[in-house]
Amino acid sequence: MNDLAALAAKAGVPFIFDVGSGLMQREHGMPADEPTVADALVAGTDLVTCSGDKLLGGPQAGIVIGHGAMVQKLRAHPIARAVRVDKLQIAALEAVLAMHAAGRAGELPVRRMLTLSLDELSRRAHRLAESLAGLLALHQLVHTLD
Repeated sequence: MNDLAALAAKAGVPFIFDVGSGLMQREHGMPADEPTVADALVAGTDLVTCSGDKLLGGPQAGIVIGHGAMVQKLRAHPIARAVRVDKLQIAALEAVLAMHAAGRAGELPVRRMLTLSLDELSRRAHRLAESLAGLLALHQLVHTLD
């Protein structure tokens, strides 16, 4: 990433990197090879894009993070009005980011799910399979009565 940032700077073009997952910084339990927003910014990226859901744990939304002048340029573009998030998404993102800032990201549902033990995942899978089998049997019974 550092080499790409240097190449973009030399060419005089902005370097935009899509982290995708929304992982803000290295954290215990997160994939070691997953790039983070912090890594991208430290490497010299001008703009970083990521998802508000996935590993961030918030609402589905596109997020752009970067240098003030570059972000302002995006805000001023006419398309910004069409792709902006609504007030509920902003409130949800604010709450999720506050949890991250307070060190409480582990309380987010996606984070809890990612740290489940194999035993717990197995128990859940078996309960789901049993439920689906019961629903399938019920569906077949209803269908034969038609």
